[in-house]
Amino acid sequence: MMITYLIDGNNLMWKMPELKKLAKENSPESREKLIFKLDRFFAGKKFKIILFFDGAPNEIVRSNKMRIKFSYAEPADVLIREEMDRLKTKHTGVVVSSDAWIRDYAKVNGCKALRSEEFVHELEKASQTDEEEARIKGIDDSEILSLFGEEK
Repeated sequence: MMITYLIDGNNLMWKMPELKKLAKENSPESREKLIFKLDRFFAGKKFKIILFFDGAPNEIVRSNKMRIKFSYAEPADVLIREEMDRLKTKHTGVVVSSDAWIRDYAKVNGCKALRSEEFVHELEKASQTDEEEARIKGIDDSEILSLFGEEK
């Protein structure tokens, strides 16, 4: 069974300092950067991801990994709840939101619920791991040998 993430994009942006400033300016760049971060986080993982935003799109936004939904005139929470109701196996759902009522609804319906802050922490941990792996891959054999007093 595939895990389905239902993510409140607006909530998540407001919990990420680097995106919060852009979100305050109502910049479409904040959405684009969030999508990019989530695409990287979920790359190579077999999850279904649906990202929800309040309002309408300012421009076309695309993702390689996620379906993106805009709520237009209603709050995104309404769409998240409807999507939760459509899940055939509720225990495979993971809801990411700062709104207590939607997390409570998720739990009552058998889904896992994460606060946006918790999910941001997971994103940051993954980003640090990616940076460390890139640094390690950037070290060539001669540098490693010199650390141990040997020459190539």
